[in-house]
Amino acid sequence: MTHTDLVNAAYKWVLKNGSCGVALKELRAAVCNNEIPDVIGFGGADLSILVECKMSKSDFVADRQKPFRICPAIGMGTQRFYCCPNGLLQKKDLPDGWGLLWVDENLAARCIHKNYKGNCDVRNGFEKNSKAEREIMYSALRRLQQKE
Repeated sequence: MTHTDLVNAAYKWVLKNGSCGVALKELRAAVCNNEIPDVIGFGGADLSILVECKMSKSDFVADRQKPFRICPAIGMGTQRFYCCPNGLLQKKDLPDGWGLLWVDENLAARCIHKNYKGNCDVRNGFEKNSKAEREIMYSALRRLQQKE
């Protein structure tokens, strides 16, 4: 299993189970907080779901030192999840408010933990950096337009 496999599994999960009609994978954009989400999905009512994919515990620990993890309000995502191979991370490892997706040997993601009930929505979510989210959406739309 590779990081790309995790990203692809998380992308499919966000679109199928995350109440998001649009999702982006590893889009590098000039965003005000320098965050490059592995997956970010957007739904109605200001919903956004961020998924960070981790292949190792050391990568997970290093991620927690990033400025937008130390100060969650400057990060993206109303709902936030870590995604890893089955069993690598446990609920007890997660920062407050984060969910957890595990990817199995068939490269299918399933939700192991979420901090809300029912479908993904903006209730009980993070205060987020809406400006950074608009910038990443603008970058994706600009790239689509340039292809015409």
